[in-house]
Amino acid sequence: MFGPNRYKEDKEGILAKKIDKTVDTQGRDTKKKEKESRTIETFFRNTLRSNLDLTSLADSKASILISVNGFILTVIVTASGVYLSNPDMIYPFISIIITALISIALAAMAIHPRYKKELIKKDFLRKFKSLLYYQDIANMDPDDYVQNVRIILNNKEDTYEHLIRHSYILGVEIAIKYKWLRRAYATFALGLLISTVIAVFSMVKMEKELTSTNQFEKIFEPSGATLLTDGKVLLMEDESLNTMHLVKPNNDNTVRELGTPAMDKKIKKILKKKVRDIEGVTNDGHDRIYAITSHTTNKSRERKKAREQIVRFDYHDGRIDNLKLYHGLLNELSLLHPKFKQALADLKYGSRKEQINIEALTWDKKNKTLLIGFRSPLIDGKAPIVILKNPNGVFDNHEKPHLKGPILLDLQGHGIRGMSWDEKRQGYWISGGSVGSRKHESFSLWFWNKDKNQVKKIEDIPNLGYAEGLATLPDGRILVVDDDGSISTHGANYNLIDTNVDTNGSLMNKKRGKK
Repeated sequence: MFGPNRYKEDKEGILAKKIDKTVDTQGRDTKKKEKESRTIETFFRNTLRSNLDLTSLADSKASILISVNGFILTVIVTASGVYLSNPDMIYPFISIIITALISIALAAMAIHPRYKKELIKKDFLRKFKSLLYYQDIANMDPDDYVQNVRIILNNKEDTYEHLIRHSYILGVEIAIKYKWLRRAYATFALGLLISTVIAVFSMVKMEKELTSTNQFEKIFEPSGATLLTDGKVLLMEDESLNTMHLVKPNNDNTVRELGTPAMDKKIKKILKKKVRDIEGVTNDGHDRIYAITSHTTNKSRERKKAREQIVRFDYHDGRIDNLKLYHGLLNELSLLHPKFKQALADLKYGSRKEQINIEALTWDKKNKTLLIGFRSPLIDGKAPIVILKNPNGVFDNHEKPHLKGPILLDLQGHGIRGMSWDEKRQGYWISGGSVGSRKHESFSLWFWNKDKNQVKKIEDIPNLGYAEGLATLPDGRILVVDDDGSISTHGANYNLIDTNVDTNGSLMNKKRGKK
C-alpha cells in the first residue's frame, strides 16, 4: 500500500499543484498589466480629447467675437454719416470703433497658429521633436518619420513619454489661447461699457442743446433768406431737393414753418435737375425773386452747369411762377478782375480758398441792381462784392451781364456768407465767415453803409452760429438761419436778433431766440 508507486504519485501531485499555482500567478500578473495598460491608454485618450475640445472651444469663442465685432464695425461705418454730422456723437463713434478693432486683434491672437518655439520654454523640451506636432512632422523626411514612429512604438515607455511631452505642448498652447481670449472679452466688455457711457452723456448733452435752441423741424441746410411782401420769409436750401421753404416769424422769437410754396410740376422738375447749391436769395421789394448758386465745382472738382445758375421767378400768394435761369456769369467775372480770372484758371488744382464761391445776394433798391457777395476768393485780404447792373435785361432781353466792381470790404479775413438790406437804416447786414473750412470758426455780423462805403462789426454777438441766411423784418429784427442741420439727426438752428445799433456798432435791447 505504501510502496514506491505511492510515493511517486504523491510527488507528481505536488509538482502539478506548483505548476497550477505558477500559471494562476502569471495569469493574474498579465491581467493586472493589461488593466494598467488600459488605464494609461484611457488617461492619454481623455487628455488628448480634453485638449482638443478646449482648443476647439477657444477657437469658436474667438471666431464669434471676431464676427460680432466685424458686424459692429460694418453697422457703425454704414451709419457714420449720422455720427459725423453731429459733433457730440463723434467720441462714442470713435470709442466703439477702437473697441471693436482691439477686440478683433486680441481674438485673432488667440486663434493664429504658433511656432513650437513659442510654446516650449523648458530646457528639457527644446530639442524634443514631436511625432504628433504638425510643424515637426512637416520638417521631417517621410522615411525618417516612418522610422521614428516605428522606433517609438517598439518601446511602450518611450511611447508614453512622447505622449506626455506632446500633451504638455498642447496644454501650453491652450493656455496661451485662453490668455488672449480673456483679454479680448475683457476689452470688448470694458470698451462697450465706456462707449455706452459716452453715448449716454452725448445724447443727454445733445438733448439739452435741442431743447435750449430754436430749431427748425423740416429745414436742415438753409443757405439764403429773404422777406416777402406778405410778411413771410422765403428760405433756400443749398443741397436739398426741396429747395424752397416758407416760414413766418412770430413775436415771441419763434418761427413757424409753412411748408414749400406751390409751383407747377415743370418748375419742380427744372429746380430738381437744373439747379443745385443755391446760396443766396433776394427780392426787388415787390414779388420778383432772384437767387444764385455757388458757382463752385463739386467735390470731384468738376464744373456743373446746375451749380452755375442765376435764377429768377415771381412769387404771389404762396405760389412760384415764371421761372427763368441764366448761365454764363463766370466768363464775365473772369474779365472783371485778374483775381477772378486766376481763380477760374486754377479751378481744377488750385486751393479751395482761391476758388470762386458765391454765397450772398441782395437787392440795391436805389439803383435796381443785384449785389453779389463772395465767400472766396478774397482780394488783398478783403471780401469782394460785384454789382450786376442789368438783371432784368439778362433774363428778358438775353443781354450779357453788365458787371461793376468789385467793392472790397475789410471783414478781418472773413468772406461774405449772407447779406440783407435794412430799409430803416439804409444799409446792409452782412454775415462774415471763414473762407475755408468753418470748423471751430466763429461767424461775425457786420453793418455796411454802401453810400459811405463804411463797414462796422457788431461786437456783442455771443454766438452767431453758422449764419448763412439773413432776412431783415419790418419790426427791426433780423432772422438769422444757420446751415448746421442734418436730415438724419436734427433741423437747422435759427435766431431772431433786434437790430437797434448804436454808433459804436453794438446791439442795443438785444433779443434772441432761446439759446
